[in-house]
Amino acid sequence: MKRNLIINSSDSLARAKGTISELFREHHYVRVSLVTGRDRSKDQNALLHAWLNQISRETGEDTPAGIKAFVKLHFGVPILRAENEAFQAMYDANIKPFNYQQKLAIVEYLPVTSIMTVKQCAQLLNDIQGHYAARPTDPVNLEWPEEMEKS
Repeated sequence: MKRNLIINSSDSLARAKGTISELFREHHYVRVSLVTGRDRSKDQNALLHAWLNQISRETGEDTPAGIKAFVKLHFGVPILRAENEAFQAMYDANIKPFNYQQKLAIVEYLPVTSIMTVKQCAQLLNDIQGHYAARPTDPVNLEWPEEMEKS
């Protein structure tokens, strides 16, 4: 059985403790994985997809889906490999041996941005912005909305 618990208050902490105790009494074995930080925000997700469309439109290099695979592989995977031991172990054992084109195809179906925290997604967006702004020809100006935090 897999169960996700989100703890963001004293009440939810008490409920989580109760749930873990109950599961232990029932099964005598409970495995717990902890992740700090909130999942990426809806605003970050919307901005990412707007930028993918903008990059595709302005560069003409690929479709938004192709650009997404590129940024997932070049920016998202390194962030997750550095901060998520389970992701690093899975990636290194199952995906790292493939060639570049195969990796691009795989990351189209691999959860990368969807499992990022707000902080990780902010780093991803910063990395994308810096990469496309620094292009020697045809730089792409990707702008953050004023109300959205960059870090």
